[in-house]
Order: sequence, then structure tokens, then C-alpha cells
Amino acid sequence: MGDMDSERILNAIGECHRLISDSKNLKHSIQDVISKLGQATEVDRVYVFKNYRDKSGGSFFSYKFEWVAEGVEPQLGLPLLEYVPWDAFSNIAEELAKNMVMNQRVEDNQNELFRETMEVQGILAFLFLPVFTGDHFWGFIGFDNCSTNELFSDEQKTALHALANTLGAVILNRKQRKRIYLEKQKYQTIVNNVGEVLFKLDDEFKVTFLNKSWTRITGYSITDGVGRVLSEFIYPPMVDKFWNDVNHLLESWDKTGNFETKLITKNGDSKWVKISLLEMEGNAAERKSYSGFIIDIDREKQARYLSKEISSRYETVLRNVSDVIYALDRNGATIFISENIQNFGFSPEAYLRTGFLDSIIHPGDHDTVQPVMAGLMESNYFNINYRILNSDKKVFWVNDRRWVEYSEIDEEYKIYGRISDISDLKNKELEIEKNRSDLFRLNELLQTVNETQVNFLFEEDFKESLDELLVKILALTGSRFGFMGEILFDEQEKPYLRSHTITNIAWSEETEEFYQRHFKVGIEFRNLNTLFGYSIAHGVPVISNDPSHDPRGGGIPEGHPPLRAYLGIPVFKNKELLGLIGLANKEGGYSESDIEFLRPITNSYANFVKAIRISRLRKAAEDEREKTNRLFKLLSESANDIIAFHDLDGTFRFVSPSVFKILGYQPEELIGKTPTDVFGVMDSRAFKRKTSEVLIAPHKHRISGKLVYLEISINYLSEADGAPKSYLAVSRDVTERELMLERLVKSYEKEKELNMLKSRFISMTSHELRTPISTILSSNQILKSYLSKLEDSILMNKSLGHVEKINRQVKRLNGTIEDILILEKNAQGSLKIKIEPIQIKAFLEELCVSFCEEHPGLRKQTMSFPSDDRTVYTDKNLLRHVLSNLIENAVKYGKPDGEGTELQLEFNSKDIQILVKDRGIGIPEADQKHIFGSFYRAKNADLIPGTGLGLHIVQEFTSRLRGTISFVSKENEGTTFKLTLPYGSEDTIGGR
Repeated sequence: MGDMDSERILNAIGECHRLISDSKNLKHSIQDVISKLGQATEVDRVYVFKNYRDKSGGSFFSYKFEWVAEGVEPQLGLPLLEYVPWDAFSNIAEELAKNMVMNQRVEDNQNELFRETMEVQGILAFLFLPVFTGDHFWGFIGFDNCSTNELFSDEQKTALHALANTLGAVILNRKQRKRIYLEKQKYQTIVNNVGEVLFKLDDEFKVTFLNKSWTRITGYSITDGVGRVLSEFIYPPMVDKFWNDVNHLLESWDKTGNFETKLITKNGDSKWVKISLLEMEGNAAERKSYSGFIIDIDREKQARYLSKEISSRYETVLRNVSDVIYALDRNGATIFISENIQNFGFSPEAYLRTGFLDSIIHPGDHDTVQPVMAGLMESNYFNINYRILNSDKKVFWVNDRRWVEYSEIDEEYKIYGRISDISDLKNKELEIEKNRSDLFRLNELLQTVNETQVNFLFEEDFKESLDELLVKILALTGSRFGFMGEILFDEQEKPYLRSHTITNIAWSEETEEFYQRHFKVGIEFRNLNTLFGYSIAHGVPVISNDPSHDPRGGGIPEGHPPLRAYLGIPVFKNKELLGLIGLANKEGGYSESDIEFLRPITNSYANFVKAIRISRLRKAAEDEREKTNRLFKLLSESANDIIAFHDLDGTFRFVSPSVFKILGYQPEELIGKTPTDVFGVMDSRAFKRKTSEVLIAPHKHRISGKLVYLEISINYLSEADGAPKSYLAVSRDVTERELMLERLVKSYEKEKELNMLKSRFISMTSHELRTPISTILSSNQILKSYLSKLEDSILMNKSLGHVEKINRQVKRLNGTIEDILILEKNAQGSLKIKIEPIQIKAFLEELCVSFCEEHPGLRKQTMSFPSDDRTVYTDKNLLRHVLSNLIENAVKYGKPDGEGTELQLEFNSKDIQILVKDRGIGIPEADQKHIFGSFYRAKNADLIPGTGLGLHIVQEFTSRLRGTISFVSKENEGTTFKLTLPYGSEDTIGGR
């Protein structure tokens, strides 16, 4: 992967946000998103894993989407990446489940199985971005880098994490929309399966909606009916009466009612129906509309006429209808009631008494029904719906149709009627109305969330978006006032609430003035002995529909508007309490359904609070950058090294003031000239290469004429597209070092010179080169701060990209130095590690015997070992090398006439310790801190042959064996080295 250009990545992220938000096919959009991210970040692979759970509750993740760079082998479809159990990578799952971004080098990960899995694929570094749908850990987006182990910057990680959060929000939104669609389908199923015809009309009485019962009753298809005026289907002789009935109903106080008419069916017949009509309420800007239902009463109408015929036919009707048939005399006394009245829970003794029908009317409908019944003699007929109440307090909805019939003989009249149980129909109507209301409120809620998210993304002032959101929440829930606020902590780590938005409920001039003064910055509430404080302290919702007697509250200030109901909803993100939403004075109080209804708002507000906090951190970072800019100016004016920018032809464009101190020139004297023009030195070809270069060049001091040697690091800078841009040169005064090297060349003999140069070269490589590297890194950091304040954002981002190149090249140079030291160490033996079990006591005994056999005539060695033996998992060759060096040193530096060496073995609970003692010359205290260094030897060992590498190798190999080496020594008394090694286990076999 090349340099990660933040501008390119951020542009790609912006495009990805658009792709996700405008997506019609989310799967295609996700594939496009990871492709754009892969091309922008120049990683080797970008992919998406999705989480699953089986019936037993086990967690798995599967490889769902993938983009790979050119030449990289795809892995999508591999069985090994399908339904991988999270148990194998528990530490990865724990961090991602906390919504934590993971950006690591593979070699630094502590999960051995995960590290081996990634290394097998050649992955050096990775970035995992968790994706959450609400509080649910949905999956993660991964970035694999097989080319370098470079990590993403904090800014890039934050922006990519925000993109992952957006993806999770869109996925959650799609799920919610799907649930709404299913609810709508359920609603449609209910509507289409209602036995009556449900219809809607516009202001011209044209049909806009019909359910499937229309086809069953009339024979016409729904398409035949929609768009036509309803009167076109009325039996022609009854059209005028139809419009008269309609106008009469619409002139009534409640603009609703029922009437009977005839419909023409598709086969040309006519059919009696009852039409129930209701004018829909709307605001002044909306056109009128009507809704209602059509009941097929053709058979009932026929039954009414048949009731005039002989009693046998009348009895037949009674036996074959489920409705209650009744007859009354002219005084309203009961003549007959069919036994079906018992279906409503009434006994014969009850329904045969005088005035029974009037007594069963529900008290809530009595005032509505009585006027209609009183007007029966004028209209000779009525049809009304109302409720009846039996002795068990059970309520039924009924349709009561009553008419007057006169005797042809004596001109007396009787009142006949039919009561139908319409409870199911009425309940369906209420359910349909409720579902329609719930769907409307849910749609309004989702639209509110969406608008707030859009406004929040495009407006810097988040308070305006949240102000509008609070107003809509109050309207949707029927609340009178409320607040939304963030939970913060003071210096004593005590929580308090700061409002983001709050309705003005000031109850005095003083509190009004306080509200106006603090509204924009946020009003703080620190008294937690309140209802909202209970939510903060315990992290739970609070529903209080009688706040004045609620023990959780601490009362309200004097003069405060009355608090009749309160709802407090804590806002969480990944189990972190971020804020609180409070609502008050909903008519009828609050319930758990309000909390569930507002869950999308709660989840969105949690994301808003997170975004607000990120914005605060960004502002703090900008302030810190401004401080750094001022510091850069100070440092650039007092730097000891010369920092200069050159055009492609070498012309000076900027020179730090330190040039006067080092060479005697003022910076303005150099601007516009090349080094050759000014100094007559510098190979001009150095400004024609596209690589970084370090060279040594002599210069004459302008004032003193003294020769000054400069070590110049020239770094080639290019644009993001590779086009040449300029050079950065950092020059350091190394006159003293160069003169010292010249004296060394002249002073020493050739053979000794070669040996010393090797030692000096290694020493210089590890010391002298690291010093300028540190200077370059420090200067480069100053340069980075300087460039960060450029007004041209494009130039700033591109320049900072090149500064990062400088950092990487300097680190590369430092790695080269380490390689030189490693080559010196490799000349002494192999560094390959092979872990295997050994019996440590037997191993030491065999080593001592072998050493004595190889060095006959040595002084006696003392071995102090435990009686038993134990197994240690280690590399026996490396361990043999370490112990051989220690034993050999003990023999070599022991006094010729002193005691022999002593070897001790001790077993501890977690490790073993091997001690090698001698009674020799010891190590001077001044040399002890250097004794493990390469080529270093103590001053009292000059006459004893040696290279100074032995103890260095001991230390290196001990580290490879995961052990430690230490010593205690006193000059002329002897030295004791202590080697500590872990026992290891079978899991360590096969390498690390």
C-alpha cells in the first residue's frame, strides 16, 4: 500500500455516504462502497463480515462482500470463511462488540490463533470497523494490508468509523421499513377480508379505494369501481334519493349516518345495501374526503317484506337468521322477542319485561339513541348503531333496524325490528382506525429522525436540528414540554445534565432571563434529587403519572408550572449512558409503549451525542494545532540545523534563520539563488533525482572564512499524483566529526586503521546516524506543524502527505542500521528457533561433561542440582550456546589459582533459574552497565583474548527464549550470572 492520502480517503468516504444514503439496492451499494474505499486507501483487500446466531445462541460471522487489489487472490466463497465461530477470536469479538475500532499490526496481536491465521494470508496490518444496527453488533468492515504494516491515522479511523455507523443506521432503517411494509400488508389483509365493502371517496364523490368485498357484492372488479362517482352504481330510480340522503347526512352535526339504497350489480340485477358514510376531518388546506362501508342487506330487506306474510314464513325466517327479531305495540310494550336475544346474555325473565329494549341501551349512547327512537313515527323507519350492556357488564355493538307497519284491516300499527350483532365489524373498524393512526405516527417519527439526521450532517449548529426534533417529539407524543440533554461529569466525577434543547417553561422574570442567557450554551442541572436525576443515577427509564406523590422526585420550584405526568428516557450507546430525553404533561399520562415508540429517536440521539463529542474533540485538536503552529515558528527561528525548501532546479524558497549562525548568511540573501550560486559547492545532480539522499559538503563561513562541513539530507517531494514538486534539505554542522575522521585517517597505521574503522563504523552507525535521524524526525515534526497552518487546504494535505513520506524514509534508514548490527550478530551462529521438550537437569549434566571433555585440564566444576528433573520447552541449541558462553566466560575470567566454577539449578513455580558463578577478576562497576553491548569489553580484560560479542549474544538468545539474564559482580571477587527461563508448554512447539 502506498501513502494513505487523507484527502483522497475523506473524499471517498463522502462519496460512500452518498451511495449508502441514496441506495435502492443496499447489497450493490455495499460492494461499490468497499471498492471505493479499497482504491482510496490502496490496501490489498476490503471486505465485510456479517454476524449470525444459531438456535443454541452461538455467535458466528461470515464473509459476505469483498474487494481486492490487482494481483491479490479473492477469498469470497471460501468455505473456511463461512460461519466462523467467534469463540476462536474472543478478544477480537469483545473489542468490536464495544464499538471499538481495531487498527493493529498483525505481529502485535495477542491472540495466537488470529495472528497465525492472518500471517498465513500474508497480512501485515489490518483495520476492523464495527457496524452496529442500533445496539446490535451487526458485523464489521475489514481492511487488509499485505504490502506494509502501515496503520491508519486517527482522523482516517474516525471518518471510516462514522461511515460504518452510517451503514449500520441505513441497515437498521431498511429493517424498520420492512417491518412497516409487513404491517401495511397485514393491514391490507384485514381490510380485504372484512365482510363489508370498505370505501373512500374524494371531494367529488369519486371512488379512491375499495376492498375485495366490492367484487363479491357487486360483481365489478376494484378497477371497474375506482375513479368513478359512486352514484353511477346506484339503481337509477333511486339516484335522486341517494343524493338527498347524502346531503341530509352531511348537513347533520356529526356529518355521519346510514341510509339504504339499491346497487346495480354487474349482471344487471339490483341489490339492497346499507351505506354508512363519514366525512373525514382535515385542515383547511386539504380537500374533503369521505369514507364508509357498504353492507349487503338485500336478504334482510326481503326478510322484512316476508315478515308481512303468513306466520309460518315468519317463523321460518326466525329460525334461519341469527339476528334478534322483535315486535312492539303502539305503546312500546313488547309483543315478541326472538330467543336469539339470549346470545347477548339476557334470560327470558329479563327480556319479556316491559321497557326491556330501552333498558339495555348503554348509558354512554342513551342520549344519542332516544331522539332517534322518538322520531320513529314521523320517519316510519330508522337504522342506528349503538351499544348494549347486559347484567354482566359485557358490551355489544348492535345495529337496530326498526320500522312501523299498519294493519290493512283496522289501520292499527305495530312496530317491528331487527337487532344485529355488529361487534366484530365495529372492532375491526376500530382496529383499522387504530392501525392507520399508529402507522401515521410511526411514519411521522421515522421522517422526523431522517430529517434531523440530514440537517445534523449539513448544519454546523446542531442545536437548531435538535430544537426542531424536540418540537416534533412533543407533537407526536402529545406532550406539553420537554428537554433533551447530555450527561457530563464534573471534577469529582459526579454526573450532571446539560441541555441541548429545552422548552421555555420560565415561571418568573428572573427565570425567563436565566433561560434566555443560557439556552444557547445549555442549561445545567446538577440536583439529582429529582425524577430526571433518578434516571441519571440508576440508568433506568422513569414513568411518573403522579409526580407530586412520587418518592423518586424532589418536588418542583415554587411557581413552576404544574407537573401532571413525566417520562424520562436514558440514552445509551454500547452500555454507556450519554444523555436523557424528558417529556411532561401528556394527556392521560405515559406508558411503556411511549418508550418503545420513541426508541428510534433514542438511538438516533445517542449517535448525535457521539457526533457532538467528536466535534468537540476536533475543535480541541484545531486549537492544539494552532498552538503547534506558534511553537513551530519559535523553533524554526531557533533551530540549530538549517532547514530549507528548494525548487526542482535547486533554487532556495525558504531558509531557516539558523543559516546565519552556521554559515554567516542572512536567509534573504539566499532566496532565489541555488547552492552553487552562493557557495560554489553542491552537486546539482542531487536536485535531479527522485529519491532521498544524504551527502557531506564543505562550505566556507562567509565572515570567518572557516571551513564548515555540512551533512545535508535532501528529500524529494512530489504531488499526490506523483508529479514532481520540490525538495526539502536539512543541513547539520558535522565539522568536528569530519575533522576527527581526517585525523584518524592520518594518525593510524593501515592495518590498525582497518580494524578500528570497522569498530568506529559500527559505533558511528549506531550513534552518529541515530542522532541526525532524531534531528530529522524533530525537524520534520516542526515542518508538519508549519504546513498544518497553510490556508490552502489542498496544498496543506498534499504537503503533509510528503512529510509522512519523510517520516517513513527516516524510519527505514533506522531499520538499515539495525540490519547492520544483526549481520554482525549472525556471523556468530544461527538464530533459527526450534522449541522441543528437554529434561533440564540431564541437559545441564551432559553439557558440563561435554565442556570438560572439550577442555581437559580445567579446574573442577561444582554442580548443585535438585534430586528430581523437570521438563522445559525450549530451543536446546540456543540454550546450549547461552550456557556455553557463560561457562566459558566463568572459566576464562576466573583466577588461575582460584576455585573452579559453580553451576546451580533451581525450580520455581513459574520458571527455572540457572546460576553460573566464578571467583575471578569480576567486572568493574563502571563497565557493568555496558557489559552486554556489542564489541564491548571491560577495562580489566584487555589482556584476555575475546571479541566482546559473547555476552551480547547471550542476552540476544536469552530474549529469544523468553527468558532474562542478570548478574552480580565485584572486581577481584568474582561474578554470578542468573539465567531465568519459563517452563513453556506443548502449545509453544512449532515456533512463535
